[in-house]
Amino acid sequence: MSKKICVLSHWSYKTLHGGNIRSYFLLKEIINKKDKLTLFVTNNDDKKFCQKKFKCEVVNLNLKMSRWDNKFIKIYKYIAYAIKLIIKMRSIKVDYVFGINLIHALPISLLNKKIKKSIIYVDLWADFFWYNSFEKKIFLPIAQIIRFFEFYTIKKSDKCIVITKYMKKLISIKKKSHIKVIPDGADTLKFNKKFKNVSKLKKKYNIPPYNHIVSYQGGVSRHEGLDLLCYAAEYVLKVSKNVTFLIVGRGEFLDFCKEIVHRKKLEKNFIFTGWLDQRHLPELISSVDVSVVPMPKVRASKPIISFKLLEAMASGVKIVASDTPGIKEIVTDKEVFLTNVSNKRLFAETILRACKSDGKEKIKYSEKKIRNLDWRSIAKKDYSYLFN
Repeated sequence: MSKKICVLSHWSYKTLHGGNIRSYFLLKEIINKKDKLTLFVTNNDDKKFCQKKFKCEVVNLNLKMSRWDNKFIKIYKYIAYAIKLIIKMRSIKVDYVFGINLIHALPISLLNKKIKKSIIYVDLWADFFWYNSFEKKIFLPIAQIIRFFEFYTIKKSDKCIVITKYMKKLISIKKKSHIKVIPDGADTLKFNKKFKNVSKLKKKYNIPPYNHIVSYQGGVSRHEGLDLLCYAAEYVLKVSKNVTFLIVGRGEFLDFCKEIVHRKKLEKNFIFTGWLDQRHLPELISSVDVSVVPMPKVRASKPIISFKLLEAMASGVKIVASDTPGIKEIVTDKEVFLTNVSNKRLFAETILRACKSDGKEKIKYSEKKIRNLDWRSIAKKDYSYLFN
């Protein structure tokens, strides 16, 4: 018997990034199961795209949203989103409603009790907000309010998925039997070493042919740890000048990191590309020597896995990663070069060791492990748990 499932979205599916990647593959699984799908989007362009792509009922909330809005504008828009959604949902009859993170979970928690509430938390925004506000006391009450509503929505859900055991541990509610751990994944058909083209990458960014390329790709917020890579780079370049740091991404913390590079006089060995469309990333990542996942050991980062790690594993490159609890639930020293990124010298030594190593054994084990974390497999697990 087919189910009536409503899926909430606030980012466009035209380009996949962040939480909408997981949602996208779950949508495809829902369609494969021949369930009746209703999709909520925030603008008319998305409505037209989704009607054509998914051939389902699409409801437009008419709300302009961007991942590049600052955190205070995001809070305002998230509240507006919740209000509009609750009003619209009154006229929609469904068996299940699904969303990712607080922006969706809050309005879901306020819906009719008869509707089954299914949510996924891929991160805890209260901790992100607090750490990215440099832990200033003036912002603590806001962080505490956000945390209250995150835990409240998890408590009110019928089924909840989190990405790591450590994240589940951080959730302070009594009953956790409805919370299941299913990690994030990677699109192994899209990210693959067959796209490797080192000479093309070096030519495009004017990188000397004998230089090692150490890359960082993704959003640039404080909890992502790009500043720690910039500090470690100074020690790397004291040992070897033949290293180019290729920084692919955008975010509110990027200027801070660029200032470190400028102050340390490292510009010659750094390239900042800005934000690149997802279609350019498979070739880029597979063509670097070392991909770095430098998340600090703080509450905001400890439960996270990071797409940087998973997509680099699928791309068949050497990886230097922070030894945080979330990352260590996915990999060991067998697959990647784990290190303490807060220790600048140790971090630098690990990068240099990775550059010198052929890394074949680690890459082999890494590719084997990521095959079990392909998004199509993750989507089947998500569907099976959330909608049964």
